Amino acid sequence: MTAPADCGLSVVIPVHNGARTLADTLESLRRQTTPVHEVVVIDDGSTDDSVQIARTHPVGARVIALGSNQGVAFARNTGLLEARTERVAFLDQDDLWLPTRAERLTSVFAAHPDLQVLVTGERVFAVAEDEAALRAGNHPFADWVQWWPAADRLIDEMAELPADPASELTWVPTSRVLTGSLTVTTSYVLPRTLSLQVGGFASWARSADDWVLLQTLAARTSIGSIADRTVLYRVHPSNTSVTTRWPRTLLTLAAAMRHGGSLVPPDHERDAQYVGPLVDTNLLPHHLSVLAEEPGARSAADTWALWQLLATDDDRTVRKVARLARTQLRSRLLRRGHRYDKVEP
Repeated sequence: MTAPADCGLSVVIPVHNGARTLADTLESLRRQTTPVHEVVVIDDGSTDDSVQIARTHPVGARVIALGSNQGVAFARNTGLLEARTERVAFLDQDDLWLPTRAERLTSVFAAHPDLQVLVTGERVFAVAEDEAALRAGNHPFADWVQWWPAADRLIDEMAELPADPASELTWVPTSRVLTGSLTVTTSYVLPRTLSLQVGGFASWARSADDWVLLQTLAARTSIGSIADRTVLYRVHPSNTSVTTRWPRTLLTLAAAMRHGGSLVPPDHERDAQYVGPLVDTNLLPHHLSVLAEEPGARSAADTWALWQLLATDDDRTVRKVARLARTQLRSRLLRRGHRYDKVEP
């Protein structure tokens, strides 16, 4: 019997001290109903057993050790460079692919040969052993968890999860890309050549290097999306997507849009039609609040930068951002014991 042809897909896994979860991640790829072309593990300066696990796992990953910790964006870009296929998918060291994911991706690209960028749905999970810590720490994702498997039965229980029905491909509006991350990086399938041409994952960004790349790609090609939740996104007490400061994300993305070749043309960086979606997001009060909680001048400087970068020519939007910035500045002054009558933006 002839072995099935692979799906022509490289899967890149950036790893930094991922020994606790990496074996399960690799096993989820080994159990694909349609095999992937290759698995590329980029070890980003791990000091645990990550490299040994990757090299000995039967999935047969190609392991590239960077030697020192360069950051996840650098590791992902190394994976893009090393990939031997044009379509490159990404999988974080603690996430999983359902067994039918590669098969589903193959069918979507076969039906849409011109499709370059694809994102999919995801299910949020956490192992049962982490539930107490997540609940006790008021982890913001704890209530999103849809599945609590036992750690020692994770892969076997995953095989019993019902698959979502196949959904139709839809196209993501540019305005939606501007409002924030569409999904987790584990759901991305990207074109190798175009991604490298636009600079890859934004290693200069303080956070959300994947989001910056996606909005840069959106200026050059359409982004397709399917709702199928063939990715399992793991939540645990130390998730970087939670501990990373999202205000830094907004600042770096806004700077990229204003000064780089991304979704917003240079002569429209203050046009509400383009940057309004960023300012209008209901997360902005939270971003400003977090900035205001930080000590010292850095908080005030970042609040000012956020206001300046995201302000538009739309009077309503300018007033909204100014009011938020003023409120946060007042709260900081009160905490420090200052008296004031009025703080002007």
